Amino acid sequence: MILHLCNIFAKTPYYEDATIEQWRFLIYRNFDKTIKILVGLSKDLNCLLCGDLSKNYNFESKLAGHYRYGHNKKPIANYTIENVLNKSPDELGDLLN
Repeated sequence: MILHLCNIFAKTPYYEDATIEQWRFLIYRNFDKTIKILVGLSKDLNCLLCGDLSKNYNFESKLAGHYRYGHNKKPIANYTIENVLNKSPDELGDLLN
């Protein structure tokens, strides 16, 4: 299945067609940037993947550590594909601010 999503990891974001496996590998290569984006999207320092089960973290670095070591890469990649890469750069910028 080919997905038409925005590659936000490039210097200039652009839309690209790729399979879900190719998108996952792109996220794996840019895993630190992905973590920074997910931490930025979390307004109250809760894990976006855990949802209601998440505890409140005091620092962004603690939440980033939770993403790195508390979750496998594949669920993070799937969440990023479904909820981050399908947004335009302008929409993503509004969410991060």
